[in-house]
Amino acid sequence: MGIDEVGPEWFSHSIHPLHTTITRIRFPNEEGHATGFYYNFEEETYLITNRHVIAPQEGSSPDSMRIFTRSHPVPIEREFHDIDVAEGEGEDWYGHESEFDIAAVPLDFNLDSINPRIGIEDDRDPETGSLAFNKESILSEKDRVLAGDRAQIVGYPGQYVDKDFDFPVMRDAIISTNYGLPYNGTPMFLTDARMHPGMSGSPVVAGPVTLITYGGIDLWGPAYKLLGIHSSTLKQPVQEGENERMWLDLNSAWYAELIEEILLASDN
Repeated sequence: MGIDEVGPEWFSHSIHPLHTTITRIRFPNEEGHATGFYYNFEEETYLITNRHVIAPQEGSSPDSMRIFTRSHPVPIEREFHDIDVAEGEGEDWYGHESEFDIAAVPLDFNLDSINPRIGIEDDRDPETGSLAFNKESILSEKDRVLAGDRAQIVGYPGQYVDKDFDFPVMRDAIISTNYGLPYNGTPMFLTDARMHPGMSGSPVVAGPVTLITYGGIDLWGPAYKLLGIHSSTLKQPVQEGENERMWLDLNSAWYAELIEEILLASDN
């Protein structure tokens, strides 16, 4: 029996709720792609990704981009949306006043918020196939995550994309710096993971292995929390003064609270 003969009922239960928060971002006449995720603020839904995805430092900025949402109740089916970003920052999308590598794009559709206790219990059945993070999704108890703890980064690495259903790939990462503190005076932290082009804009999340312990923490607490937004992989010169650089497999991630700062500023 082939997968086409099984029908959506067979594999709909194996779809991880986190995967429904993610979309691949594609641009006209370009083969490359990036990652974005959905976020609800007040009554609106936004696409969150990196600033350099929409406003690259080299080359021209795109005039539009294509994303998708998943259908309900069959999330393997997608609806594609072409988003106009030609007017730039402050009009079609918003960035942080400090020009951190985060962008928020307002959308003309609304999604249900993901349950921050996903994997443990459901408050209610969702009405949309794609789901959005929100303020409740952000980890506020910073001391629950320590350097050396495990996180997951969810996105589209390189050409390893599920072309039939566009589901993202979930990669394990290690929190490399003291979570909750700025790295080098900047509101970011570092992760240790093998990342590839296409993962820009991926959410960094902490899962049950990190958040749920047996040491006095309620085991029925949050199953997943949003930690930050993956930005770039760090590299350094092989030798001082040389142009050749060595990838470190260390990555920068911006703290998720910056999303709220961007959206609060844009709302004023």
